[in-house]
Amino acid sequence: MEPVEKSISTEADMAKILLIDDDPLISQMISSVLNASGHSTSIAGSGKAGFEMLLQEKPDCVILDHILPDILGIQVLESIRENDEVKDTPVIFYTGYNDLEIKKEATRLGVVKYLLKFEIKIQTLPTIIQEVLKK
Repeated sequence: MEPVEKSISTEADMAKILLIDDDPLISQMISSVLNASGHSTSIAGSGKAGFEMLLQEKPDCVILDHILPDILGIQVLESIRENDEVKDTPVIFYTGYNDLEIKKEATRLGVVKYLLKFEIKIQTLPTIIQEVLKK
């Protein structure tokens, strides 16, 4: 019987991920999947809190929801791109709304991935993060 090749995550592979989403259930599920794959995850429940955490923690990648309780994710994305300290941070934008105008604006603002919540399998996020960070 052939040995099974297992991918072992090293600290060099581990990424700091900031998740900005106001849904605690979704946030916890995403965080659990990412943590289990060797990443560290911080969660912010609003756009303004998320932007502050981004400035403080300087994560490797941001996963940003569009509908937040205080401001829209697109506004957070604009703030990220306007700030010299964090403007190059890769942002994965995800939303439950299949809106072409939001997608166009997010793409114009340089998101590395645009995901629809109802189409994504949370278990695929670690692979997506790896792909994004290799670019």
